[in-house]
Amino acid sequence: MAAVAFALVVSGCGGGSGSGSLTKTEFAKKADEICTRGESERGEVVKAASQKFSGKKVTGAEQEQVVVEALPSYEKATQKIKELGAPEGEEKQVEAFVEAMEEAAENVKADPGTATTGNIPFKKADELAEELGAKGCVV
Repeated sequence: MAAVAFALVVSGCGGGSGSGSLTKTEFAKKADEICTRGESERGEVVKAASQKFSGKKVTGAEQEQVVVEALPSYEKATQKIKELGAPEGEEKQVEAFVEAMEEAAENVKADPGTATTGNIPFKKADELAEELGAKGCVV
């Protein structure tokens, strides 16, 4: 089911905040925790949709609706990562990462179908997450 594919696609991020200057390792760890919570939230949306559509053919419009319903947790995670603050010397990298996440969410809002078949909307954010060591935020 494509809704399940979306859960895998947006296994990105979800909750937490911090203050003060973090090391790159601390940032990555906290971002990963946020991502894990966000993935769980999106998983609940997808699980509910799977139960709702159990045994019936799911239309593209229905798949896109699941994407739209799951997207707020990704956006919330993006905000929480932004609130973490950047490690010293990584400010531009973290800013680019957050902007890429925001752009991915906007692109998915504009065309939810792009998130039902793969992770293309999240590619740039994924690359930046890996560079920052936040591998748990890779979609």
